[in-house]
Amino acid sequence: MTKLALMDLPTLGDVLKAHVISGKVLSSDLKEGQVVETLGGKKVTITLAGGPKVNGIKIKKADVNCANGVIHAITEVIL
Repeated sequence: MTKLALMDLPTLGDVLKAHVISGKVLSSDLKEGQVVETLGGKKVTITLAGGPKVNGIKIKKADVNCANGVIHAITEVIL
């Protein structure tokens, strides 16, 4: 199956879009209680107490620069 065919699957595309926000946001830009909308239209909340989290999911590794933005690896899948 091609990458495009995979992205056309409604469930996979929705899951992937729930993990992406527009723009380049570094960990130093995150604020307690910040609400951000994902590309899939889902609202996620950032918390910082006890380490940065997205909807309660721990950010395992932050600020991984890549060609099209920055990645923050999390420990679970956002559904």
